[in-house]
Amino acid sequence: GQGRFSGVEAENMGQLNVLARYPFHLHALGDASHSYIQDCSTVNSHFRGVTIHATNAARLSRHVAYNVKGNCYYLEDGVEERNIIDFNLAAFVHPIKKPADDGGGGQGGDSANEAGDLLVPSDIAASGFYISNSYNEVYGNAASGGWSGFAFPNMPRPTGISRDQNNGNRNPLRRPTLRFSHNSAHSTGFYWETHGSAMYVGAWLEHQNGNGPLWYNSGRHSRDTVTPDGQQTFMDFEHCKVFLTNKGIAHWGDRSRIINFEAHDFKISAMLFGQAYMKNGLVNIRTPGNREGNGQQDWLDVDIDRCGFQYYDTWTQIILNQITFKNFREAHGDSCIRSLDHSDSETPQAINAAKGLAFVDTDISTVFKLERCGPDCGSNEISTMTTRIYSIYDYDGTLVQRPGVRSILGSNTKWWNVPDGSCQYQAQWKCYHCEWPDNREQAYIEPRLSGVSEEQCFGGLGRCQGDRAFYSVGRMRHFGQSPNEGVRLAPWSGVTGIANTGWLWRPKVEDGNVNINGAPSKFSVGRLIVMPKDTFVVLAVRYPAGTTFNVWLHAEYGEPIPNFSQKSKAAVLTPNEKTNPQGPCWHWDGQYFYLRVVNPSCYRQGGDCNSRDLVQDGIRVPGQLGSYIYHVQANCNGCGVQSSYGGVNYYSVPDTSPPAFNTGGGGNLPQITPVLTQFRDQCTVTNPTQGPTQGPTSGPTGGPTQGPTGGPTAGPTQGPTVGNLFTNGGFESGTSGWSAFGEGVSLSTRDNGPEGSKYLWVSGRTDAWMGVAQSPRLQVGTEYSIRCQVYAQQSTPVYPTFQMNGGWTQPAGTDAIPANRWTQIEGRITITAQPEIFFEGPPANVPFGLDGCVLWKTADGFPTVATTTTTTTTTTKAPTTTTKAPTTTTEAQTTRTVAQTTRTVGQTTRTVAQTTRTVAQTTATVATTATAAPTTTTTTAAPTTTTAAP
Repeated sequence: GQGRFSGVEAENMGQLNVLARYPFHLHALGDASHSYIQDCSTVNSHFRGVTIHATNAARLSRHVAYNVKGNCYYLEDGVEERNIIDFNLAAFVHPIKKPADDGGGGQGGDSANEAGDLLVPSDIAASGFYISNSYNEVYGNAASGGWSGFAFPNMPRPTGISRDQNNGNRNPLRRPTLRFSHNSAHSTGFYWETHGSAMYVGAWLEHQNGNGPLWYNSGRHSRDTVTPDGQQTFMDFEHCKVFLTNKGIAHWGDRSRIINFEAHDFKISAMLFGQAYMKNGLVNIRTPGNREGNGQQDWLDVDIDRCGFQYYDTWTQIILNQITFKNFREAHGDSCIRSLDHSDSETPQAINAAKGLAFVDTDISTVFKLERCGPDCGSNEISTMTTRIYSIYDYDGTLVQRPGVRSILGSNTKWWNVPDGSCQYQAQWKCYHCEWPDNREQAYIEPRLSGVSEEQCFGGLGRCQGDRAFYSVGRMRHFGQSPNEGVRLAPWSGVTGIANTGWLWRPKVEDGNVNINGAPSKFSVGRLIVMPKDTFVVLAVRYPAGTTFNVWLHAEYGEPIPNFSQKSKAAVLTPNEKTNPQGPCWHWDGQYFYLRVVNPSCYRQGGDCNSRDLVQDGIRVPGQLGSYIYHVQANCNGCGVQSSYGGVNYYSVPDTSPPAFNTGGGGNLPQITPVLTQFRDQCTVTNPTQGPTQGPTSGPTGGPTQGPTGGPTAGPTQGPTVGNLFTNGGFESGTSGWSAFGEGVSLSTRDNGPEGSKYLWVSGRTDAWMGVAQSPRLQVGTEYSIRCQVYAQQSTPVYPTFQMNGGWTQPAGTDAIPANRWTQIEGRITITAQPEIFFEGPPANVPFGLDGCVLWKTADGFPTVATTTTTTTTTTKAPTTTTKAPTTTTEAQTTRTVAQTTRTVGQTTRTVAQTTRTVAQTTATVATTATAAPTTTTTTAAPTTTTAAP
């Protein structure tokens, strides 16, 4: 069937809790690609705004809904797919009956059953857009008010008239987003104080007993999104904005990507779960003019603790990349980044990473905050195990304010002060950060003692309250540390720390009638181990002389056991598993028992210990793979037993440590020079910039650009530079300083570059945007110049892209270069935000080469160089700018062209993967003006030299 509505207003329509009595309703049309509701409105509705029911490929455009009871824009059964929902407004949306909350502070949410006065129980959480199936195109919409602006409930099976369908991987909660972009939500998320949000992925709706009444719960429920053939995939949220909200995005699903995101005036910008990637974001905790809680911000006490982003505590993998934090103040208790650190049982496993962070008009003390970290950092609470082992991979030093220095940020305990001189205590944040050279990693292991290390507190061994334990079961410390250093262990097993080194374990319990302090007659390590490939921990325990051992390795789920044996002490203490792999092994030297713990999955025949890693744009967070247990039994006849508990004897031994571990990675690294005082000078300003901009920011333009006008230039080209803001711009140090941009991209260096002995070769590209990236720290508001030699085996553009504030600018190289010939590109750009710079351009599967890449502040002049002689083609070009006129159109239907054109969404024009979708706004005509600065080329006569192709 077909249905078309255009220019219709429905006022005081809809019958509350009456099935199929909605103001607008596309009902059971099946494939309805010629059906639409456009340029209509719903006002003062008693039940819903617009319902799409068992209908696919229809279009809902430019609709206004105001003062609506129940979920407003409503996909009813969860089978509705491929519909276009664009440029609609939902405002003043009311839950039916008591709005869902949690009655406390947890994740459980609120529940409701279908009833006469509640036809669909999810209406207790009525939202602007109720998206029961994510596989739709939802873009350019705005939500104001409601329980949430955009709600994605989890439905294991379709409901209503579609309830008998079981679509397997196409069931609603398995479906990823087809397109969710350029949507905004505000003034929402306050009914549920702890986790209410502007955009919410969670909750649960199903028929009881398969065919009974509906049951709904608004709380934490996960979803595993997959392709139709079962391959794991992400839910993508692109170019979205939230403001005046509790939480911006709350996503309980297993995989999410939040790209080009803005959040203003919130309590927490986003809460992400599972594998999550947040890239290109502006996180502005207070807009100017509302800094003291007046005006539109009266709803939020200015002194409440607010957070830019909170990493989760356990079994997640979360990456932040190119995020700008703005207007954070110590006086208000703000924190840019915070850890979830409330428990002793939910322990982190090296699960967090960051790159390309920037902090604007922000107090240095707010950059990172530990809360439950004990008296050592000003907390009145006993520190939690979560806090003591919390850590973040800092891929470029922008979190710890040492740009260009890869680092690991740890907690306030000396467990994170590795005794090789490479770590420093940061008093402002009350924590340590350590340099992260190639042979350094993190690892998570679970040392267990029978009757002591349990998943909960049992039988009066210690005092516990919920997930908190008020006693410890021993201490883990690095080789060479004193007995009071390291980290106290909670009864729940699990410890994370700097790996590729030695850890000394000392079991010790002093609580009530239990007194344990010695070497255990048996223990285990596992079952869960998180270690990247080529990573190890040498776990040592002090034993009495004469002890004998029985050691074995057990695979919990029947995986093949790799070779596991006793080896020499030198082998077990080998400092580099990558260059000299030893695998799992052990040694007893008469004083210390040494167990070399690795992830056995990496050593199985055909095994892959990286398949659960989260990798995005060259940033990796390790995942857990395989479940193995190392077992150790010790027997010492005639030795003194200090105590016995839970079937384990504890032998009396001194509390000493082996010598500090030889890391083999250049121990005693130079002491870090503090640079944090510079941070405040650069980032705290008297007059902050304006708050949220109107609409999404612009991406790269699709208009024409000026081509090169000149022929080859001659004479000296620029060799290695002094003062170059690119790290290793000449690639003489391999690929150091550069990262692959896009999954599968491979970086390598080849000999005989045009400007030195090496050049970079970028291959494995499966899309035009893939390439190579670097994120130098630049000064906002300053003009910079860029120059680089580029090469491709076919005529194609190769250009640098500066990604700033969600937009893209190419200052040079957007015209095709000659095939099989090194060509020099050059341009200038003014920096508006800390950028990520990546080189891209050639079509998919076309590799390209780079050499002699130089970035410098234009006012300072070109950096000092060494010169060589070659011939190149020079193109000088200013950034391309696009000016957009107001839009007006009179289309009966949205024109959608999928070809090599441009996508216009609202006021934003951008090119996406050489395809275009032009989506009109209400009665609008798009006028785009592209302007380019004049192109100048200077040609100097000189002998022609041809550089050999790669």
